[in-house]
Amino acid sequence: MRITTVGLSVVTMAAGAILAAPAAGAATDSAPPSVPQNLRPTPTFAASAMVSWDASADDSGSIFHYWVLVDGVQASKPRGTTYDLHNLVLLCIQPGLHTVTVQAVDRSLNRSAPSNAIQVFVS
Repeated sequence: MRITTVGLSVVTMAAGAILAAPAAGAATDSAPPSVPQNLRPTPTFAASAMVSWDASADDSGSIFHYWVLVDGVQASKPRGTTYDLHNLVLLCIQPGLHTVTVQAVDRSLNRSAPSNAIQVFVS
């Protein structure tokens, strides 16, 4: 079975797995988005560790999401330009001082270079 929609070919295989690939003749985007700029801690109440950054741009016209990297490890993928690192204490990081960077990802899954790094204390 083969279905083509919005520039993707979806192929269903016998085992039930679905694979998606660019359709024949579909334009491919290989250019990464611009680097997120001005990563900074955002003043909030004491139990929070918010960071924010200036939005990236992409030649396709849209950013799919951002990767927030904590100590070099992908920790979260918000769609907006702010994130509360305190959410990660319950999931994957220990309270304390952490190095944070952000990368932009476009709809073709091209990833920008990392933003400026900042140190954030998470309690």
